[in-house]
Amino acid sequence: VVECNYLGSYPVSPASLIDPVTVIVTVSSDTSTSLDNPTHITNLASISSNEEPVINQGNNTDSEETILVPVDIPEPTPLVGIAKSIGAITPTVDSTNPSQVIANSYDIPVTLTVRNYGLGQALMVDVTDDLVATFPDLDPTQIVVSTPVSITTTPDSVVANPNYDGVTDTSLTIPADSSLAPDQVAVLSFTLTLTSPTLDHDYFNTALVTSTDTNDNTYTDDSQDGLDPDNGSDDPASNGNDDPTDNTEPSLILIPDTTQPLPISDLSLTKSLETTEEIRIGDTVTFALKLTNNSTTTSAPGPITVTDTLPTGLTFIGFTSANPNFNCSGTTTVTCTLDDSILPTLSETVYINTYIGEDTSDTISNIATLATTTSTDPDQTNNTGLVSGISITTPEPEPEPEPTPTPEPTPTNPNTKDITSNSILPNT
Repeated sequence: VVECNYLGSYPVSPASLIDPVTVIVTVSSDTSTSLDNPTHITNLASISSNEEPVINQGNNTDSEETILVPVDIPEPTPLVGIAKSIGAITPTVDSTNPSQVIANSYDIPVTLTVRNYGLGQALMVDVTDDLVATFPDLDPTQIVVSTPVSITTTPDSVVANPNYDGVTDTSLTIPADSSLAPDQVAVLSFTLTLTSPTLDHDYFNTALVTSTDTNDNTYTDDSQDGLDPDNGSDDPASNGNDDPTDNTEPSLILIPDTTQPLPISDLSLTKSLETTEEIRIGDTVTFALKLTNNSTTTSAPGPITVTDTLPTGLTFIGFTSANPNFNCSGTTTVTCTLDDSILPTLSETVYINTYIGEDTSDTISNIATLATTTSTDPDQTNNTGLVSGISITTPEPEPEPEPTPTPEPTPTNPNTKDITSNSILPNT
């Protein structure tokens, strides 16, 4: 029983309406209710007032009949999609001798993106990639998964299969331990190493994702080339319709016959501050960027790039170097490029000049990083140069000069008479 009390002004004016009242109730029926046997419910409502005469109460009651019939609400289902991306192919570095590469061996980074586009939980998520089917001209011994599968999900709900090799075991995940909530994404990655593949040959690779719902219905999708299972961001001409099953372009793996092993050169970067004096706002400060080729036998070909992100308040104003093949540009981020080779065990240095602005902090740090695409750097832990704890002094304002006092006039004696050059003194 629901009782509603009118708390408005009283008495109510004749022929006026009281604001309507809406009452929401939940009604359930027993299991006998069906389309052939619906449940009929009659809802009765009445109004009363202590001031209303009995003769006027004949219209104080009303009723409404409701018929309950069962409604079959479908359970939400998953909709899984998968994309596959092939990274830059590089010669395999000899792990026993990092200054050398292995002849006719190539490393291929692979990234798989899996997403649940549905409204229901995707269970038993199984990602498979059959590498033997991708490379039919190679012996299985020429196909090696050289780094194990790593998976990134938030939260961690997809588990990698440590035994995946693409040959005897083609599942990258452990289905019994893997699931995806609606709109959840899992990113899987591994490195594939091929020995003596056919150069300048088009290999096409397709991965597959399979999942189930709570009723053991199966949902699958073939991979789309790229990073987006629905192909909505990689290709502006694609549909991007939140249905990944209509995007199934395979991924191309092509090793050109012009591929040449890159030279191995261990480059390193050091950075230093070219002053020991106090640094003040408004000063010009120079940093030295020293690039060194630690290899004893191999030159490091250019271009070699150093990027220096200056701390807030510093502005790049110029550079100098003994090597004319250096060029630097930028304002708050400085990019210096060396279009020249660095010979084994030698170094090249560029000096960048910066202006210390008024918004510079009291203590700053400056970091720069080195990168190259023309050689293989086996140790990139020394590719960063850092100068930290640089103290900046804010100069004290110049004191304002004291005003020069105005001299007071000399008083005049009233008994004194001006004598000009034309005056004649009387005889005494």
